[in-house]
Amino acid sequence: MSTAKELKKIKLFSKFSEEELERFLSLGKIVTYEKDQLILEENQPGNEFLLIVSGKIEIVKDDCGEIWKLAVMGSGDFVGEMSMFDGFPRSASVKTVEPTKVFMITREDFLNQLKIMPTVALELLKELTVRIRKINEQFITDMRTQNILLENANNDLHKLDDMKAKFVNITSHELKTPMTVLTNCISILKTEIDHGENEMVGKVLSYMEEGIERLDRLIAHIVKISRHIDQDIEIFKLDFSLNELLQKVADEMAIFIEKRNQVLEMNLDPTDKIIYSDQEKIRQIAESLMLNAIKFTPDGGTIKLLSRFEDNAAIIGVEDNGIGISDDKKADIFKAFYEGGNTMYHSSGTYEFQSGGLGLGLAICNNFIELLGGQIGVESEEGEGSNFEVMIPYT
Repeated sequence: MSTAKELKKIKLFSKFSEEELERFLSLGKIVTYEKDQLILEENQPGNEFLLIVSGKIEIVKDDCGEIWKLAVMGSGDFVGEMSMFDGFPRSASVKTVEPTKVFMITREDFLNQLKIMPTVALELLKELTVRIRKINEQFITDMRTQNILLENANNDLHKLDDMKAKFVNITSHELKTPMTVLTNCISILKTEIDHGENEMVGKVLSYMEEGIERLDRLIAHIVKISRHIDQDIEIFKLDFSLNELLQKVADEMAIFIEKRNQVLEMNLDPTDKIIYSDQEKIRQIAESLMLNAIKFTPDGGTIKLLSRFEDNAAIIGVEDNGIGISDDKKADIFKAFYEGGNTMYHSSGTYEFQSGGLGLGLAICNNFIELLGGQIGVESEEGEGSNFEVMIPYT
């Protein structure tokens, strides 16, 4: 069967005579492809489009090595027309699904057709316009659908946030009551019992007391974090000495460092400056980094706390010779609920080696730094320790 007769079976060309179609075909070229043959390649320049006479093709896109099948087309369909008109590289590749015959026409050929056979050329142009309009309409419909889905998801998130806040507040309140009762009972028992005769009972009561204290700290931590997440955080700036603040943080951490037989080295900039920033938040940043260093440094290790001033910015550094951070984990340590180290060692704690928590300390720390217009960086190798450095502008 001649190509003109094949074209006449396509609705678009059915009203034209075979003679008109032969003339039309003479202004382009017919190309036949085998199965699984690449016709048009993504990102390559495009100066022609194809009309599928017979067979099937598929449009595929390479997304960072992952191949997406966008569409399958057959007789009477066009492909590659957008690149011909806009002059941009092709946005996808085209390959055959089965043996395929196409009519290939370049931009120049199409312009010639407008002059020589305007009726056929205009029918082609009309069909292309209809197709582009349908694609745009589908795009708009899809965007509206996605917007509705996003709005619903956003509303659901707000509801979940409200439920979480209520849960935290109710749970913390409900836990406080029995804990207070238990604490008072233990205190009474410790007073009434003769520890000389009941040494084991005394130890058990002490263990119970320590457990309740840990649970109380955990509840207070959960409430504190919940407030930071759920509420807008206000900044209260004032003038203060950075070195004096860091010395206070070091004094607070001394008891934990002593319990872990660690060594604290201080290297504070001798040209101490009075900075204008949020003192309490910088204190929490320093405390968080120090506790992090203590927890992930083995007993007997060394923690370093430093300060310096550069170009109207205060630099706080915390360095340790602990377990370090692998390259694939560095991007995660500032994410909420991420817990570093080996979870096999984890138990809830403040300063114990690799003790766990809620995984929110560094996330909140990073949030405070961003609110103050600063930055935080980390240099670390697994097994070689870590060096955290915070830059806070102070003018």
